[in-house]
Amino acid sequence: MYSRSLLLFAFIFVSACSVSSPGGKTRALDTMSETKASVLQGQRQMDKAIVALNKLADSSGSNRRDLQREFQMQLIATEAQAEVIRDHLASLQNQGRSYFSNWDRDIRNLKTDQVKRVSRRQRDQAKASFDRIYQQVNSTKEAFRPMMATLYDIDSYLKNDSSDAMIGKIRPLVRRTTDQSEKVKQHVRDVVHEIDHVWLGLAQRSK
Repeated sequence: MYSRSLLLFAFIFVSACSVSSPGGKTRALDTMSETKASVLQGQRQMDKAIVALNKLADSSGSNRRDLQREFQMQLIATEAQAEVIRDHLASLQNQGRSYFSNWDRDIRNLKTDQVKRVSRRQRDQAKASFDRIYQQVNSTKEAFRPMMATLYDIDSYLKNDSSDAMIGKIRPLVRRTTDQSEKVKQHVRDVVHEIDHVWLGLAQRSK
């Protein structure tokens, strides 16, 4: 039932895009692909920041300044990639919002009650499939935000004091943040899984 609902959403979403413009199907697939790619790039960038942090936490005084700059650079890059992901998700959400708004309008214009009921049921199933992506996205945000806040706190601590004593104090925090990043990655895998299901339906119906 779950897979059929996702494929149903894919079919009707592509149908809506194709009605609005000849290149609608291609744009729908492109939006899905770009969103997935940006999410995966965000995970890779987060990994770079965590690796840089752990190297800094294990550093000696001789190379600590260089490692601190590397960590700061990766932290900034992670935040920048998060902005890219937000933009792609907003584009995907806008496409879905526009389509379901048009579908609701079409249902209101139907004359036969039975056809209205069938169309409403199909619409609700499709919307549920689409919404699962954003349920997973919201779970990812809930894990990602506190992790980033901790990374910025660590950066602030070390800007003021990067002595051996301070490095020793933050190591438990580094371990905790590393564990948090693993939870974020699991949520990312869930997001990608949902996108893949819908993308597959889009691709199959576009042939």
